[in-house]
Amino acid sequence: MSDKLNEKLKKLSLLKETDAEVYKLKEELSSLDKGDKEKLIFAKLLALEKANNEKICKLNAEQKKIEDSQSILLVKKEKVHKAMYSGNITNPKELRDLQAEEDSLINRIADMDVPLLEILEQIEIQTAREQEIADRLNDTKKNYQKISAEYKKNSERLTFEINNLNEESKQRRLMITDEILLSRYDGIRKKGHGVGVSVIYNDSDRCSVCQTAISPNMLSKLNEANEICFCENCGRIIYLNSER
Repeated sequence: MSDKLNEKLKKLSLLKETDAEVYKLKEELSSLDKGDKEKLIFAKLLALEKANNEKICKLNAEQKKIEDSQSILLVKKEKVHKAMYSGNITNPKELRDLQAEEDSLINRIADMDVPLLEILEQIEIQTAREQEIADRLNDTKKNYQKISAEYKKNSERLTFEINNLNEESKQRRLMITDEILLSRYDGIRKKGHGVGVSVIYNDSDRCSVCQTAISPNMLSKLNEANEICFCENCGRIIYLNSER
């Protein structure tokens, strides 16, 4: 009875080796950096770029509005100036009125210079920011491409290794005919981070997975090998390997 059980557990421990390695590689695969951080940064930078461009467009529109208004006033001022010095107006009052109108137009044009300068300064600032954002977008894109290439390489390698191990696991699983034992093992490993069996040796008195001390009574049962034993702490199947 003990030899038969030991043989089952030995085969199960071999299955555990491949299954545990598959679990570990899958965890490694799922933790690979896909560049999600860079994608998020890129999206935020695109939003900043759009907002900055909209601000520049608005400033350009304001600049044009002021410059158009100044142009209109300059045309009026030139007409008044020409009228004053055309020689056609001799009435002193009319001349004074034209002079007053020209002075008013000059002042109105000059008053627009301050807001226009402020707008031009803002455009310069936003244009510099536009270049800064463009540079950051370019750097982020390069980082993402680098990370993406690394992810592709590592994911292909891990997937290849996982597939090979899965094939090996299938072959080892076929060697175990005890469906009840397999079912219990699968249930344990799903809850136990891919590890369903704890392999210990004659010179050890601790679970090889959770490192909990195995009671003398449990050790006695393991040596008798008349029944399947489980770690009293983590619940994994214990296999006593005496071949080391």
